Amino acid sequence: MPVAAPRACPRPGCRYTQPCPDHQAQSWATGASGRAMPPRWARTRRRIFGRDGWRCRSCGQVVTLHGPGHGVCDHIDRRGGDHDANLQTLCQPCSDAKTQREAAEARRALRAAPPAPAAGLAPGGE
Repeated sequence: MPVAAPRACPRPGCRYTQPCPDHQAQSWATGASGRAMPPRWARTRRRIFGRDGWRCRSCGQVVTLHGPGHGVCDHIDRRGGDHDANLQTLCQPCSDAKTQREAAEARRALRAAPPAPAAGLAPGGE
């Protein structure tokens, strides 16, 4: 299988190939899963922070765009899409706590689910 040629850094005049150590995307440009964020995510994030009064919707802590105290534009329902009604401002500690809660719930659901039958075997038959 042929190997793709390395791509150049998108910053004009940069001598590196991607990923460039000097011009990496800001941390919020990709989600925790590593997927690319939707187009114009920076604008969406700023709009949601403004709508929520630059405060965490869970604890009321004032948030900023970058640096210490930066906020997270969080999906209320992870399957709900990127529309404004499904987004909320959270501070990093509340976001981390929500992530841990959701992970624990998912683990509990997996443990409670009955095991899938083996392929090719009919239930109760031989």
